[in-house]
Amino acid sequence: MTGQDTRVGLRPAAPYGPRWQALGRRLDDAAAELAAGRVAGAEAILAELRHATEGCDDGEGRDLRARALHLLAMAADDRGDLAAALTLADESLAVGGATTRAATLVNRAQTLERLGRSTDALRDLDAAAAAADPTGEPPAVLVFALHNSRGVSLLSLGRAQEAEAALHHALAVAQEREPGLAGHAHANLAALATRLGDDDAAAQQLGLAAELHSLTGDAAAHALARENLARQALRRGDLAAAEGGFTAAQEAYQRLGRILDVAGCQVGRAAVALRRGRPGAAQRWLSAAVTVLSDAGDAAQLTECLLLQGDLTTVVQGFAAGEGVYLAARERCERLSLRHEVARVDVRRAMIVAASTRITPRRKERTRRREAALGLALPAALATDAIRYGFAAGPVRERWAGTVAAPALTLAFELVTKLGWTQLAFELVEHAAASATLTPSAESHRLLDADDAFAEHAWAALTDAATEGPGFVAPDPDRLALPPRLRMLPSGGGVLDGFIDAAEERYGFPVRSAEVVPAW
Repeated sequence: MTGQDTRVGLRPAAPYGPRWQALGRRLDDAAAELAAGRVAGAEAILAELRHATEGCDDGEGRDLRARALHLLAMAADDRGDLAAALTLADESLAVGGATTRAATLVNRAQTLERLGRSTDALRDLDAAAAAADPTGEPPAVLVFALHNSRGVSLLSLGRAQEAEAALHHALAVAQEREPGLAGHAHANLAALATRLGDDDAAAQQLGLAAELHSLTGDAAAHALARENLARQALRRGDLAAAEGGFTAAQEAYQRLGRILDVAGCQVGRAAVALRRGRPGAAQRWLSAAVTVLSDAGDAAQLTECLLLQGDLTTVVQGFAAGEGVYLAARERCERLSLRHEVARVDVRRAMIVAASTRITPRRKERTRRREAALGLALPAALATDAIRYGFAAGPVRERWAGTVAAPALTLAFELVTKLGWTQLAFELVEHAAASATLTPSAESHRLLDADDAFAEHAWAALTDAATEGPGFVAPDPDRLALPPRLRMLPSGGGVLDGFIDAAEERYGFPVRSAEVVPAW
């Protein structure tokens, strides 16, 4: 599900003096054009203002220039030129005062987030909070956007407890000072729920977001709500509703000139077409989207696009061709340090390789492919399962185990069974049965280093469910240590140890503790 940011627009705090008064009114015209989705018209006016204020050295002229550059950065982001948006924001920051700097930093953080640079986005948000005018109460939209954008970036990094707190803070600001902004917070709370597959909670939050956006007349936000509702429909298999939602959202984005969002809808429509057995239509939508997303560097959308392209390539060209596309998606996840997503891609690859055995007539080749699939699936399953030990025992931890780790482990068990590897099957059953530990962890309350983006991503998925609903109770800060490795037989020589070692090397964190205990 796509998260939702709220950009901070600017208008002069007071009318400009005689020299800049007429151009100040033109700045207001440009802001109105941009708010109405007429990006080209806004950019034409702002280009005039940028030229007129070139080299000016008085305070009002510099302020006008900073505000014009700020709006130009917003316009560039709208039309998908994220590199230009960053450059224009930097120019605005070089000449702007406190209020303009704070707003520009928030909007630049949102652009950085789209590029997958969530840590840099958080730094900009911290700087924006420090830059806000201390002499008076900051505008409600600025305060809201600070917390809302922080929630989006924290969620991307997997720091879901912090994200949930930031989003609820944003919602409280909206409810108290600017109710029209509340829909954005509800949309991001829906993204929290979706992370762990809580479709009911996500649907409730999305319904609130869509209703509020329709009342406020925010066309872009209402289109995003429809897009996310379409994604919900796709998840539950309602292809007609999904197609209708993606189509409506895409048309709205096209009217607003938001080409990156158009590409996101095209990816959704490709997924619908592939589910309907129409690979040609799916390929057309993906071909249109992948170029836009690649050029812009939109990290999250491009990864999903590549995964879907891998599925489509597998259907049309065969398993070997699809593997190349999956590896490209995997490489992007590794580059962003999202090793949880790397594991997800590996499970997807394993499922495809395992599925290929159904059409492989030669027994030796089927065996070879099952072994290859197991080499992908079992380390990913072990790693995914180990993530839960960083969190308190209870419903959230168990939900993670049941909805995220279990499907990967189920695939591994199926492959082991078909291969007839009795010893590994025995060891895997013992491993799964020995999943509990009563030893408190002497380390951090999280399994992994808090600076590890993969650990943070996992933390989000584990805690999302607990933060939904009135029954949430904050987990005990104490965590249990990783369970020890098992020595299955007195003679040693276990098969599973090799897969555990592969998981720890591949994903960069421990799956079991260094302690070894006998299983008998």
